[in-house]
Amino acid sequence: MLSLKQLQDDFENDAIQDIYWSKVEIIDAEYLHETEDGKVKIEDIISSEPSTVKLIDEYMKKGLIPSIWFEFKEWTKYRKYTIMEIDKNAITIFYQTSTRSKNDPINKQREEILCKLGNKEINEEWILHDERWNQVNTELQLKINELNPEDYTHYKFVSKGGRKYNYDFEIHFYNENELIKTCNMEFKYGASEVSDCPQWVSPHNPSQYFNMSYEGYFYDKSLPRLCERYELPIPDRIKYLNEIHNDKPLCLMDIQNKYYQGASRSSRYTGLQEDIDNYEFAKQLNNESIKKFLEQSTFNVDTMNEYLRKSQDKKIYILWNNGTFNVRTRSLEQYQINPTSIYIKNNNCVCGTTMTGCLIKMLLRWKNGVAYPGFQIS
Repeated sequence: MLSLKQLQDDFENDAIQDIYWSKVEIIDAEYLHETEDGKVKIEDIISSEPSTVKLIDEYMKKGLIPSIWFEFKEWTKYRKYTIMEIDKNAITIFYQTSTRSKNDPINKQREEILCKLGNKEINEEWILHDERWNQVNTELQLKINELNPEDYTHYKFVSKGGRKYNYDFEIHFYNENELIKTCNMEFKYGASEVSDCPQWVSPHNPSQYFNMSYEGYFYDKSLPRLCERYELPIPDRIKYLNEIHNDKPLCLMDIQNKYYQGASRSSRYTGLQEDIDNYEFAKQLNNESIKKFLEQSTFNVDTMNEYLRKSQDKKIYILWNNGTFNVRTRSLEQYQINPTSIYIKNNNCVCGTTMTGCLIKMLLRWKNGVAYPGFQIS
């Protein structure tokens, strides 16, 4: 049987490997899946090096990923926006907005283009003869010149991102072979200032910022009602709490499918009134649970301030809007919340004032229908 390690040796790591791997990690390590080539022990896959997009594709073609791996099959819809080859027309994504469902993959493409421009990996003919490529490249070079140290000889862009990092890419400045400066860069599209962004950080696992568990509260108070409405069994509590912080938890596969059948922007949308009503019921249930949870819980400002301090430390924002890049940094006081300023707004948003007097809004929401709860902070 062709092993994952054999396939891994054929490909380089991909910038979005952590997204794939987060899906693998939630699968029971002891479970054996039957394939055409025999049994595959998931533990063997988890212990391998992280997979890449191309690797997963190859693995599926060989029949080594069985149909039960719903996440990977769903991911192929997403993949076509994230690993498509950069061609001359790809630059158009710096001059147009994308639909909500494609925002994340399109932004990853923008980040990839920036890294390739920074590393001189884009066809020079495109830059010379296409005004759009020339504009993005020229603007990027201007910002690199603002960031570079005095004695550098060259630089390199290194793609990051995912849950392990709180920024999108690094710029490494070297003096010959010595690394003399690293810039942690966060890319934002369609904004000139950080304050213009719909969100500038989005911490997951929101329960760590309260004195009680929101995920546990939803499981106890709301999920039984949702499962009754959908005529589906309630998932095991431990499995639910272990998987809920992924965008497609296995234990909610049927529930999510039912949810998206009524969502008009989803590829699974049926247009049936019953499905639309089920979707609206779930949304109402989500909103109701957040409202009641915020009424009963206490927000831990110190924990949030510590997260903001760690996640925003040394971060540099590079913002693209109307054909221009802006580079911005924030002082510690700009994202540290005054503990006495906390209040709840619109039943779903924890608000406060920073030490510099600016409003900070922390929207509690579900990022993927009925999965992956988190904050959207602006």
